[in-house]
Amino acid sequence: MRVTPRQSIVLMWAIAGLFALFAALGTRAAAPWPAWLFGALSALSAGLALAMWRNPQLASEAAAAFATPEEGQWVDPEDPLLLEARARARQSVERMLALHSRHPDKVLVKLAFKTDNGEVERVWAELGGVQGNQLRVRLVSRPLAQDGPVPDELRVPMEEIDDWVLQEDAGVHGAWSVQAELAIAQRSRRPVPAHVAEMRGRFLDPLEP
Repeated sequence: MRVTPRQSIVLMWAIAGLFALFAALGTRAAAPWPAWLFGALSALSAGLALAMWRNPQLASEAAAAFATPEEGQWVDPEDPLLLEARARARQSVERMLALHSRHPDKVLVKLAFKTDNGEVERVWAELGGVQGNQLRVRLVSRPLAQDGPVPDELRVPMEEIDDWVLQEDAGVHGAWSVQAELAIAQRSRRPVPAHVAEMRGRFLDPLEP
């Protein structure tokens, strides 16, 4: 389920309104709890909604909490495994470019995208080409915290990518962050998206020996 920060604010207002309705109807029509309790919950929900409206960072965190694991927002970007994955990706840029020359439409790169709300999200983009020390990429999914249109093309310095991946019949090249997320999910006993789980056993560049 994809939840945007704006939707999380609307959801909190809706919850506040529902509790307020229960309080107005009274305990007989609502539930065997006192009406003041529903009033307090309504005020609390409204306060949270107002706080999220005033603080975009809080709204983004709430959206991540409402989202399912498919959004990947539960992963701590500073986890040591992800930091190692990032380092491995940046050390292998030349190999990525060699693979891209043979498969110009199949290489994806992961990068940090700053949304128009000021939030930074890790997103995947299709590698379109190289210009100097920069990669020309096109996002393959819309960032959650982006309200306005997404640029048709972005340029990112090679040394700033988080990961890269190329899937072939022989296996999966790169994808160190994917391996890290799988390990983190197993460690924390969390589910992973089906398309990520399908990569298990196919990695050609293991993150850990």
